[in-house]
Amino acid sequence: MLNSLHLLINSQIFSMEVHFLDVGNTKYGDCILITHDGKSILVDGGHPGDSPIILRQLKKILKKNPPYVIDLLIVTHCHSDHIGCLPALIKMGDIEPQYALLADPEYGFAEQGFSMEDRATHLADSPRATFFSLLAEEDHTDMNNEELELFIEDVAKLSDKYREMYESLPNVSFFRGVDKMDGSIENKFADFGLKIIGPTHEHLIICKNLLEQSADAAISEDSPMFSDELDRSKMMEAYRSIVGKIKEDAFVAGLEDRPGPGAAKNNQSIVFSVGDNTKGAKTLLAGDMQLAKAEVSGLNTDMDSLIESIFQLIPFDVVKLSHHTSYNGISEALFSRWIENQTTLFIHTGGKNDATHPDTKVLQFLKKQNRKINFLRTDRNGLISIIPKAGGQLEVLPAKGRPNDFTPNIPDDTITEQVQPANKISEAPPGGSIGSSALTTVSEKNGGPATNEISASDSFVEVKAKIPHSSTRVTITIDIDPEKKKSEKAVVDYPPLPPATSDRFNKLLFVTSSKGLAKNIGESEAGNVINLIKDNFRAPLVDLPYPTTIQEAVVLVQQRIRDCKGIVLVGGYDIVPSEPLDVLTPKQRKNIELEGYKIKDSDNFIVWSDDCYADLDNDSLPEYPISRIPDGKDAALIFNSLNASLSNPESKFGIRNVARPFAKQVFDSIPGFSKDFKVSETAISEHLDQEMAKGAVYLMLHGSDFDGTKFWGEEENGYLLEAINIEKIPKNTAGSVIFTGSCWGH
Repeated sequence: MLNSLHLLINSQIFSMEVHFLDVGNTKYGDCILITHDGKSILVDGGHPGDSPIILRQLKKILKKNPPYVIDLLIVTHCHSDHIGCLPALIKMGDIEPQYALLADPEYGFAEQGFSMEDRATHLADSPRATFFSLLAEEDHTDMNNEELELFIEDVAKLSDKYREMYESLPNVSFFRGVDKMDGSIENKFADFGLKIIGPTHEHLIICKNLLEQSADAAISEDSPMFSDELDRSKMMEAYRSIVGKIKEDAFVAGLEDRPGPGAAKNNQSIVFSVGDNTKGAKTLLAGDMQLAKAEVSGLNTDMDSLIESIFQLIPFDVVKLSHHTSYNGISEALFSRWIENQTTLFIHTGGKNDATHPDTKVLQFLKKQNRKINFLRTDRNGLISIIPKAGGQLEVLPAKGRPNDFTPNIPDDTITEQVQPANKISEAPPGGSIGSSALTTVSEKNGGPATNEISASDSFVEVKAKIPHSSTRVTITIDIDPEKKKSEKAVVDYPPLPPATSDRFNKLLFVTSSKGLAKNIGESEAGNVINLIKDNFRAPLVDLPYPTTIQEAVVLVQQRIRDCKGIVLVGGYDIVPSEPLDVLTPKQRKNIELEGYKIKDSDNFIVWSDDCYADLDNDSLPEYPISRIPDGKDAALIFNSLNASLSNPESKFGIRNVARPFAKQVFDSIPGFSKDFKVSETAISEHLDQEMAKGAVYLMLHGSDFDGTKFWGEEENGYLLEAINIEKIPKNTAGSVIFTGSCWGH
């Protein structure tokens, strides 16, 4: 199980929580929820299509169903990855803001060349306005044509949706500079310690003027590229061409991002902080403000003044790294100043499919200080919650992954799987509303392996195929509603059934549910499993009703166990239930809950045990050995497990967490030769070689319920360290037997 981070800060007891929400795979994006004594502030809204993932996290945090009353809504600036899905959430009644501090659309959409009052008569028939709004967005040229066309549609409608949103809200204040504010918003939310830091009105005007200059260029009568006849295909072509030229010029100048209209919008971001010594973790939130490199002519002096205003409020407990941890959002000099002034927790926000954010050079200088800082990132850690604890302590809870992951993203860093040969089933990740799986059948020929990419959201399952270009015939089948087409389920190529035997399995009692197994792997496949156990193994079988309770299942199993030597459960917990056990005594639990530590364990110190099936005298100890073969909703997994040959490994390999010395006794009892038993903190995944993944493999490490590809040890200071990465283990390890004490993911 992943450890949470615990950070000591100089504070009193407080209740303000800060949650950095997961914004999915799409590049860029911010969404932050701050709660305090039943009130909430929502900052930005991710991407336009993020409603499902945002609502799911709001439900988890607020522990209720929508609608959610939001006491204050803040939109930092007018980019699509910050306005995001807010118009949709408000229109559908999912969130109900009571007050709003919004980026002023007259400033934020100035590139469109006309006022908000004129928008209704201009935008519908103005491709020129859409095109220059597109140029003022972040770079999306890496999208394919279909994705880019959808993005263009979102951008074309963004200012209209923003207008509809704020016109529907009560108590709206437009941000026109910190020097133009009357203090009413800060007073209204003084219990959050809300402090608006900047920018100034003059700062905003400089950015607005740059956007208007881009609009003047767009409306040039002698520029056919910006004709009102510009259709979507020509617009995409023009967009790729112009942005490509801008990027080329930026590269020559040593810049990774695109100076110009996009920078002008970033630099309109509302910069503010929440929390203080009595109200919660003091947190700096600067939107996409380009604190390190303004990249807007004439803005450097104003930016320097803004930076000094920020550092007048130090120290901060938490800093959200500006502009998705871009080179222009944070510099090593700024970073060093924060560290010198006691900031230890830094947060990156953004989607996973972003090869340039976090910036590689920024990651390098963050990594150099890894002993002094804690760095978390929504693209790797998902939802990040900062929870106050008694005694001036902060508990930092990442939903997944490990802290201080300084590895850069790679292009199109999606969920990637190798496609199975023809007639194999490859399931999409859960969560898609179009059904529980997407079946992909690929015939490959003369050209090497094909790779398949499958990503899921609440509304869509997206399948991408990368095929070697060499006489390759490809067929892709998507099962839209598998529940209605069970009879058409693809047939799995099972290994040959072993011959009937009377000496290996006939003294083992097998336990499953044929109905439950059929639901998970298919009726014919479940029938084959039952026949294999009864006819080929000649083993006794308890076929449980489905669904059933743990009490009912234990009675049925113990009625048959007397003449057996062991029990094998076939199927997951939904098929053969397991018993929840409280590992704490009532006194221990009372003391822990009084001390406020209940949240430290994601399962509330409850474990699940199968021992009850073999515990005949009710002493909580099994009288017979018991094992479980999970189904994983994959018939091949069960068949391969049942057909596995007897193991007599000549070698063994193991890694244990540095905090688990008792694992040495377990490792010594496993047959096979080994030079040594690895210990992580020193053993890391990069050191794996072919020999280390052969024979008997024993892992006693941290695992994750979100990511089954990685396992972690830990350093003496408690920070996690990647010890095993499945993707780095050599492929030719057939015949290995893995025994693991790792929680989750094993």
